[in-house]
Amino acid sequence: MHSMGGYVVAASFFTLGLASWQMLICLLAGICIVQLCANLVAKPSQMAGVPYAVICRQAFGANIPAVVRGLIAFGWYDMQTYLAANALMLVLLKFFPSLMSLTQASWLGLSLLGWCCFGVMWLLQAMVFWHGMSAIKCFIDVAGPAVYVVMGWRAGLYTEPALTASPLP
Repeated sequence: MHSMGGYVVAASFFTLGLASWQMLICLLAGICIVQLCANLVAKPSQMAGVPYAVICRQAFGANIPAVVRGLIAFGWYDMQTYLAANALMLVLLKFFPSLMSLTQASWLGLSLLGWCCFGVMWLLQAMVFWHGMSAIKCFIDVAGPAVYVVMGWRAGLYTEPALTASPLP
């Protein structure tokens, strides 16, 4: 699970009070359902030996599949940007509490600080995309391990006090 949407789902499970093993079962069930659906959708492509996009063009023409795939990509990009902007806003508020005054008024669900963070995240993502696939691969090579390092570090912060705490009488 390596996306903002996945992290939000995992955090939501923890917020609902699920234990880590329950969250793992929920995530594995969801992954299996998505994998099953993806395999069913890909079956005609596997049988014909051609890519999924070619099968879609054969069934619906060239424009409809392109528009559907574009809309999905557009929505996913916006969702990732929105969630990353909220994460950036929380970090900024943690380090600069005086920015809290910029979170009061909202327009379309975002405050002024939220819109500024959304714009910053949009520009950062666009800069990565504008530099092509090699920049995306380089970014993934750096960001992927960094996420796991930070997660491990944060997990260590939360488990360390439990390990050193004195037992109850």
